[in-house]
Amino acid sequence: MNLKKEQNKYKVLLIIGIFIFIGSIVLTMFAKLENLENLSEISRYLNGFASALIGISILSLYYIKNKPEKITKQIIEQNDERNISIRGYAASVTLMIALITTSIMLLIFIVLGYTISLIIGMVLILINLFSFMFLTRYYSKKI
Repeated sequence: MNLKKEQNKYKVLLIIGIFIFIGSIVLTMFAKLENLENLSEISRYLNGFASALIGISILSLYYIKNKPEKITKQIIEQNDERNISIRGYAASVTLMIALITTSIMLLIFIVLGYTISLIIGMVLILINLFSFMFLTRYYSKKI
């Protein structure tokens, strides 16, 4: 990715954030007219999400404009083969740690007798394992 693509990405996020912000204001006014408390709460969440998008986009565009050489260096480092393999190893170790801690949690649920939590945890472990096996096979064929 180059600097122009990064800039365009944050411009698009800024525009999306502005539209969501305007939509949340309209939703708030509609909720007040109709006395819908749930709709008013949803509009507050949308307002916060839009504010986060707008803030991140503005700060990123400012950073790109004032320090383009630093952003270019970060983009190059992000696409470096060594850093890519380090991220791959880190992701693999993180997955193993997550599976181990989830397994320990499931053992605790067995001891405590929580059946529904145990079933949910088992499904999550199976999703993790199958997604890991599928993605490993997928990327080994792709690369």
